[in-house]
Amino acid sequence: FRRVLFRSELYLAYFAILLIATMTRTQRQMIAFFGIILVVYGAALFREVQQSGLVLEQHLLRMPLLLVMAIFYGRTVETVRSLTQFDSLTGFPNKRKFMSLVAEAVEQARRTKTMLGVLTVSVDGFKMVTDTFGHHAGDHVMKAAASRLTQGPAFGRTVSRSGATEFTLLLKNVSAPQDRKSTRLNSS
Repeated sequence: FRRVLFRSELYLAYFAILLIATMTRTQRQMIAFFGIILVVYGAALFREVQQSGLVLEQHLLRMPLLLVMAIFYGRTVETVRSLTQFDSLTGFPNKRKFMSLVAEAVEQARRTKTMLGVLTVSVDGFKMVTDTFGHHAGDHVMKAAASRLTQGPAFGRTVSRSGATEFTLLLKNVSAPQDRKSTRLNSS
């Protein structure tokens, strides 16, 4: 019965690691929760050793295994979160993340009674670049466009990659609405 109880505590620790890795938002939270799990597991291990009087090799191997699992799952969750919220080529927020940033900005603008602006930038002639020089060249063009969009003062500006050839900018604290809906920007 004790062996079954110990195994169930071990599986509970595995489950808790998976749960914590998916629920925590910061590395500090994750470390704190994993510390709690290790203390609980250590207490269960100590109780098992005291009751049986034996220190088995499997007991000693489980602690490092839990640590490795914690690190692996933590990094995996962070990678998945990053891939679901940011564009892998530019590192900018993707459309889903951008929409949540817009919702936050709208709420803040409502509270502070300021204006927001949204600007969409499309890279013209992109298909010709990829057809002529390949997708690798197209990646370089998109990185160059992303670099240009982040140059200059960044105060109150969020840049997002919203499509294959489009970027969307969220501008905070806009002083007055513009009459024009689009402007062609020439490269220099």
